[in-house]
Amino acid sequence: MKLLIIFILAIYLLGCEKRQTQITDLVTEQINFFSLTQKNLDDIPDKYISSPEYINIALDSNLLFNYAREVRIIGNKIYIKDDLQKVLGVFDMSGHGIAKIGDVGRAPGEYLDIASFSIDNYGNVHLIDGRLDKRNIYDSLFNFVASEKLPFEIDILQCLDDGGFLLGLSSWNKGLSANDKIIKTDSVLKPIETFCQYAKGTDPNYWISSYQFLQYKDYIIYNRFFDNNVYLFSRNGEALKSIYFDFGKKNVPEVALKNIEQKEEMFDRLCCLQEFTIVDDDYLLGYVWDERKDKIFLIDRIKNVLYLGEIDPFNKLGRVIGVCDKGIISCIYPGEYLEYKEQGKNAQLPEDVKEHLENEGVVLCLYSLNMKN
Repeated sequence: MKLLIIFILAIYLLGCEKRQTQITDLVTEQINFFSLTQKNLDDIPDKYISSPEYINIALDSNLLFNYAREVRIIGNKIYIKDDLQKVLGVFDMSGHGIAKIGDVGRAPGEYLDIASFSIDNYGNVHLIDGRLDKRNIYDSLFNFVASEKLPFEIDILQCLDDGGFLLGLSSWNKGLSANDKIIKTDSVLKPIETFCQYAKGTDPNYWISSYQFLQYKDYIIYNRFFDNNVYLFSRNGEALKSIYFDFGKKNVPEVALKNIEQKEEMFDRLCCLQEFTIVDDDYLLGYVWDERKDKIFLIDRIKNVLYLGEIDPFNKLGRVIGVCDKGIISCIYPGEYLEYKEQGKNAQLPEDVKEHLENEGVVLCLYSLNMKN
């Protein structure tokens, strides 16, 4: 009898170790990536891409930034997160600086690192300090309101229309909701629903890129590197649909994600999603890490054509850094422009944009895609 009880207990414990690593019971679309008709980025028909709108970001000493890691355009305001300068700046649609949110430090309203940020429907800014594991809240005039210690470690967050949050938790989180990957919380960050978890044994110490939630049209979009799934949520945090990217023989096997630094050579022949993936009815646009090279892709979902190539701020897609109601957001850095010019190449840009880049200013570019053209 005692042996039977021990056996049942062992089976129970084994069952507890099994984790839900994918969101189940969703309609899933499969993209057989390398089976699509493949073309170069230069082959994207010009008629697919609208005339771009350029925004010269003003050279403001309080808001200077080197690297636009994350950009959100909400209403008539542009929010730019610079990981190098540790700055979250706000600009108007002409590129003029409005405010810098918070500052680096340990005092109230300050932070040591900006892991993620999001803006709620009232214009309040929610900032996650990844070093101190706290959330700072600033009002719509960018004044500090409150700060709270987090019960878990968060990579990314997204404000929901119902006042709650979607959270992408860190793979090393050992606090509340340990091992959970994506969760929904209420307005005070109390967990309501867990969507999926990290696979057991996944090495958390190797990142190939950052990642973020994207809010586009009626969807909130999530994908993370080393995960072939892209998830679409409603603006209230309901899981709606998934898109599975199958890279065939280049799929990253589970064994490659354990003690990963000892298996780096395996990635010479593998491919995975990274950064983010923009999902539209007509197209998919995002980044892959293919044979250890960063590449950008555009999939024409109407004609099943894959346009794939290395990242270049002066190709047809540009250096894509986000999406908004106006369409795709790309970015040009002055160093890239000056190097391009030194190579004897002529960037097809308006003269005022060229002048701004030569004066070491950063430029945002907004355009839209329409495969039905």
